[in-house]
Amino acid sequence: MAAKGSSTGRATSANPGAEEPSRSPEEIQAEIDATRDELAETAAAVGEKTDLKKQGKRKVGQVKAGARAKGQALKEKATQTAQEASGKAREAAPASDSDTAQQAREGAQRAAGQAVEAAQRNPVLAAGGAAFAAGLVVGWVLGRR
Repeated sequence: MAAKGSSTGRATSANPGAEEPSRSPEEIQAEIDATRDELAETAAAVGEKTDLKKQGKRKVGQVKAGARAKGQALKEKATQTAQEASGKAREAAPASDSDTAQQAREGAQRAAGQAVEAAQRNPVLAAGGAAFAAGLVVGWVLGRR
């Protein structure tokens, strides 16, 4: 599409008295088609910006994806913390008391399974629980020194 004031020779605001040289019908049709395509793109862009429902759905999708990622990270952290606690329980248990150590391992494994389930159901609550559990483990380790 020719811009205002271009060398097409048609009357423009900069050159009000100039006349346009004759153009072929194909050139005129091509300009009309280009203008129509440009207008369609502009209308689509305006429609996209004003479509609140679509924007809301896009934002919800982004938030859900972020929550899923955070939930997965919390699940992994809870599993890791449970495994560390199980390992520390094994180290703390005396060698002669293998039944107690086995029970502690089984309890830690059950706790890890429950933590994973809870993290899948409510990632935000799991984050708080993981932080609390990590604090307990760190406090217990530091208290033993």
